[in-house]
Amino acid sequence: MTDLEYLGVTPGTCPIWGRKHQADAQCSDLPGGDTFVEVESARAGGAYSFRFSVYDAFSQRDDAFKARLTTLLVDQRDRGTQRPEITDKTVETAKHKHALLVYERADRLLRFMAKSAPMGTSGPSLYGTTGALAWSESVGDDELSMILDYLKETKRIEAVSSIYRQFKVRLEGYHHLESALTERTNRAFVAMWFDSTMEVVYDEGIAPAISEAGYAPVRIDREHFPDKIHDAIIAEIRRSAFVVADFTHDSKGQRGNVYYEAGFAHGLNIPVIFLCRQAEGNENLAFDTGQYTHILWTDAADLKRQLLDKIRALIVR
Repeated sequence: MTDLEYLGVTPGTCPIWGRKHQADAQCSDLPGGDTFVEVESARAGGAYSFRFSVYDAFSQRDDAFKARLTTLLVDQRDRGTQRPEITDKTVETAKHKHALLVYERADRLLRFMAKSAPMGTSGPSLYGTTGALAWSESVGDDELSMILDYLKETKRIEAVSSIYRQFKVRLEGYHHLESALTERTNRAFVAMWFDSTMEVVYDEGIAPAISEAGYAPVRIDREHFPDKIHDAIIAEIRRSAFVVADFTHDSKGQRGNVYYEAGFAHGLNIPVIFLCRQAEGNENLAFDTGQYTHILWTDAADLKRQLLDKIRALIVR
């Protein structure tokens, strides 16, 4: 019996996706009785690792969860982490992560195909290619086929061999990738009440927390845009890694722009971190967002500490 068999993992298979998908894995013992597992799996988009103590937390879940978890691993490798580790935080993030929108899945698959072959040449066969499944957050070949059909219909790819599911990215496809705004940057958009009483909250709480986490805070009233302000807001949210939305308000009522900007980000599957000033009875906490966990803060220092911890836990690089 191998180390993996002893741990309950079928040897030669992807620990995330199971027996249908081949993978290579190696185990090493850790102090305290845990085991560290390093995996090379095409179905998961490449290499990843995990401590066996978290194995049950991700291996026993449904395929939709596994697809979201795979996306997190693909994105971490794409940002330079050669072998990302699945931790309790990663599992928690995958549990609450929204599934990618269909157009995002199509763009990701197109990008995978463009990276797989030089411009003007056909890529490798996608028949059974699990890297394509991983990049497009597809559960199986049926979903992958639908996305490929869409890319053909929009003239972004063309079939070279239907039998072997081999394609070539068209010039229209490269143009779309260059112009698409789906790629996230290191910017974080801040939606909040622009009142003088909130300046210290932003300058000593929100902005430094975002900066210390490695992102650049963007507050629309402090930027200069030659275009319409509404268009600038939409563009900035689209290119942000996440949105910080503070729902603090005064007796005059809720801040409608914050609702709009948070909702728009949700529609694009961009993470939103909800904030609100702590008040007796939580009367400042907006009813419409009550289903989401809010950071309830008392002052700028308290807000900075809580927000920094939240960004590091929620936003996986």
